[in-house]
Order: sequence, then C-alpha cells, then structure tokens
Amino acid sequence: MKINLAKKIQTADWIIFLIVAGITTIGIVALFGNAIGSDNFHDVLRQSVWLGISIFGMIFVFVWNKRVIFESAYFLYAFFLIMLVLVGIFGTTAGGSQRWLHLFGFTFQPSEFMKIAVLLVLARYFLQTQKRLDRFRDLILPFGLVALPTIIVIQQPDLGTSLIYSGLFFPLLFWAGVPIANLFLIVAPIISLLAAFHIITFTIWMVLLVALLVFFKKSIREIIGHFIFNTLFGIITPIFWNSLYPHQQKRILTLFNPEIDPHGAGYQVIQSKTAIGSGGLFGAGFGQGTQTNLKFLPRQNTDFIFSVIGEEWGFIGAMVLLVLILVLLIRIISKSSRSYDPFSRLVLFGSAFLLFFHTWVNIAMTMGIMPVTGLPLPFVSYGGSFLLTCFLLIGLVLNCSAED
Repeated sequence: MKINLAKKIQTADWIIFLIVAGITTIGIVALFGNAIGSDNFHDVLRQSVWLGISIFGMIFVFVWNKRVIFESAYFLYAFFLIMLVLVGIFGTTAGGSQRWLHLFGFTFQPSEFMKIAVLLVLARYFLQTQKRLDRFRDLILPFGLVALPTIIVIQQPDLGTSLIYSGLFFPLLFWAGVPIANLFLIVAPIISLLAAFHIITFTIWMVLLVALLVFFKKSIREIIGHFIFNTLFGIITPIFWNSLYPHQQKRILTLFNPEIDPHGAGYQVIQSKTAIGSGGLFGAGFGQGTQTNLKFLPRQNTDFIFSVIGEEWGFIGAMVLLVLILVLLIRIISKSSRSYDPFSRLVLFGSAFLLFFHTWVNIAMTMGIMPVTGLPLPFVSYGGSFLLTCFLLIGLVLNCSAED
C-alpha cells in the first residue's frame, strides 16, 4: 500500500501541531525560568535535545503507512514488553525506583513507550472483534494484554504509569461500542475494591449493584454470581492495601489530610498548593517565584511544573495553558468522531485519553485533590522519554487525521 505523501501533508490537521508547539514552548520557557534561580540550565539544554529527537520521531510516525502501524501492533507490544522485563534485570535505579535503561549514551524509560504499544494493540484487537465485544470471553485477551505491563510496571514501582495502562482499557471499550451494561459489570469490581475501605460505603454500593443488575434485566443466576464476585473483590481490599509500598500508602492517606505528614508525604502537596496560591492573578513574574527559587517546592521541573507556572505566571498564565490543552483534546476527539476508519477512530480517541489522563492527574495532584502518582504534564514537564512519547502520539494523531 503506497502512501501519497503530498496528499497526506495537505489533509493532516496541522492546527493540532501548532497547538502542541504552543504548549511545548510554555514548558521550555517554564523550565528556563526555573533554571534562572539556580543557574542550572542543564535541564533546559537536555530537554531541548529531546525536543529535537521528539519532533523527528513525530515526523517518522506521521509518514509511516497506517496499515503497517496496524499490522505492527502486536510486534511493538511484544518488543516493549521485553524492554520492561529487561528494566527489571539491567535497569538503572533512581529515587528508589528501577524504571530506566541506559543505551548509546541515552537513559530512557520503556514504560512510557509501552503506553503507545498498549493503545495500538487494543485498537487492533477491538477492530478485529468489534462484532463480538458484547461477550465477556472475548474481553479476556485484551484484559490480559493490559494486565501484563501493569503488573510489571507496578513492581518498579510506578503506580502512576500502571494506572495509565488499566485506565486506557475502559474508554477504548466504550468507544469501540461495548454495551453500557457490560462496561458497568467490568468496572464494578474496581468500585467494590475501593468501596471496601469503608464498611458502610461498601454496603450501600452492594445494594446499588444489585439494583442496577435488576435494572439491566440480568437473570437470578447472573445477579448472584456478580454479587459473590464483587464481594470477593471487597474481601481482597486489605491484601491490595498491604501490597502497596509504604510511600504509596502515605500518598493516598495524605490526599485526605496532608497535615498528618507535613515533613514527609504531605510536604509536596502543601508546598505545591502554597506556590499556586501565592501566584495570584498575574503571578510573581518570570523566574521570580519564591517557592521555586528557594527550593521549597520539590520536583519543580517534573511532577510539579504546573505549580511553578501557577506561581510565576498566576491564574492567567495557568488558564492559557489549560485552554490550549483543552482545545487540543477537543480537536483530537472531534477528529475521532468524524473518522470513517475504525482503527483511526480508536487511536485518535485513545491518544486524547492518554493526554487527558496525564493532564488531569498531574494538575489534580498539584492541587491536593489526587494522590501524588508521579505522572508528568504533557509537553511541559521535564523528561525526555515522556516528551518523545507525547510527540509520537501527536505523530499518530496527524497520521490518523490525514488521508493517505
């Protein structure tokens, strides 16, 4: 299948790229402003190098034959799954986590690229079985494809990235046409797992579960089966909690009350909220943030880069960034809803979800309404592997929005 490159370039949605360029510029400027206070411009230089690599990667994916991408989905999945295994054997450890591989002078994080592989393999599977997705047995394989990298990555440990893999599964099921009743039954055990932390909440949830099963006109046997299955998930909640690392437990506990550990797990959230709040309407000014310059704010180039923007650029600057991201997501989803190609439709929607989930979790954790999971802000946070992953996603978006 030959590619009409000229036609592809003409029909691609380059407004998406311009929006991404604007968001990335904000990220580079924020890193530069952050470096002024410390005279450390190494991160800015390194991010600029990765930006060049990322743009090249985006162009490569854009010109790639869409049919070849479809047919390579399982190969890419297997390749990056092997890379994840190699991380556990030869990986570089930093900050108590073993997530990186060092190759040819570059240190990269395979779990980031696995996000794209999971997206492609799910899109291909759902496309090939789209007429049978109402049967639970046909969801066993895609569930396994998601579970494998999730289990490996959570051991690194990297709870945030593992949530991305599992979180991608359900939106794609919905976009692929799985009935709402089946989606509910798939999500129900997860709700049961979370609700079981509080006995009254769990009791109310189980009553609601039975009522919804009756509403969906399930048989008595199905109602009893789902009731028992969800009860078992509630029983394993203590096991799940005890399997988390102590720092992960603290992050969840400090979500509800950061002051219980103000010098430990709650410190990051407290300083982040202070930085954002001190920015006011117009901010302290470029490179003038006190929380940033005095290094009260931890991980200010990565996890908490939005706090830096909020402090130095204020509410106006933060809103400009959020509006750009919102317009980008709306435009990608709009392209997905209008696409006649089922594979493109799923890839576009999945790409939008990945960008949305990262944005939502990152900003929510800087404001103290989500646990600190370590998920970076797309195109803005410092990190070469993640920046490259984001631009590869945009390459897919441009590819799938264009005509071959």
